[in-house]
Amino acid sequence: MFKGRHDSARRRRLRVGLVLVAGLVGFYVLPIDANDAAFIPRGLVCVLAVAGLGWLFARQIRAQVTASDDSGVRLESLFYLVALTVFTFSFAYFFLAKAQPSEFVGLLTRTDALYFTVTTMVTVGYGDVHAQGQSARLLVTAHMIFDVVFVSAFVTVLSARVRRNVESRRGQER
Repeated sequence: MFKGRHDSARRRRLRVGLVLVAGLVGFYVLPIDANDAAFIPRGLVCVLAVAGLGWLFARQIRAQVTASDDSGVRLESLFYLVALTVFTFSFAYFFLAKAQPSEFVGLLTRTDALYFTVTTMVTVGYGDVHAQGQSARLLVTAHMIFDVVFVSAFVTVLSARVRRNVESRRGQER
């Protein structure tokens, strides 16, 4: 039984690594066509991607509330959703910066977009890259609200389950 858990954990770590590599490769190689004719349809795709991300987070929170006590599965799904959030917003920021260069200051490359997304998510905000235009500010505001509502709700559910498991184990040891 212990070997099965070890193999399962190893497979989860492998999947997490593969998802991270696939996400990074996809983020860096997906083509961006920011000409004016493509701005509205691609902008709509970005809005729909953010809405879909919200739906996925809400669905995952519900699943976590009713999930089994396998903390590895919960941590794996948390990683997937956070990685998806980072790549979705990074792509949206990069697309907007390419389509409307005056919307951001300092956001010139995909790496800048990834960096800006992570600094926004962890609320560091060095100020070297920042939203300047109204569309960029709306997108960043949506990102901040998304992070506060969905990510913190997911972490709250996850930490409550971990806390219950620890308390349960302590009760069994007595």
